[in-house]
Amino acid sequence: MATVSLRSTTQVALAGTWVKESDRTPDEQTRIYIMVDDISGTLKKIEAAGGRMLTPRTDIAPGSGAFAVFADPAGTEFGLYEEPKR
Repeated sequence: MATVSLRSTTQVALAGTWVKESDRTPDEQTRIYIMVDDISGTLKKIEAAGGRMLTPRTDIAPGSGAFAVFADPAGTEFGLYEEPKR
């Protein structure tokens, strides 16, 4: 897996990760992660709007933040990322 950060001339930060094809599972797809302040609260709003939680809020590692995965009503998967609390 490789992580790439893209620089911008604005105040927006972008980052991405590429997974080698040999490391992918057969059903894996491209997934966009959205940075949020509160994954649990965001998942409640998503479910209220018709989305489905696929992976609940999960701590990555100490000091590394947390993630979750959801699907919109059409089934498209997205991820949420929450930075570690400082």
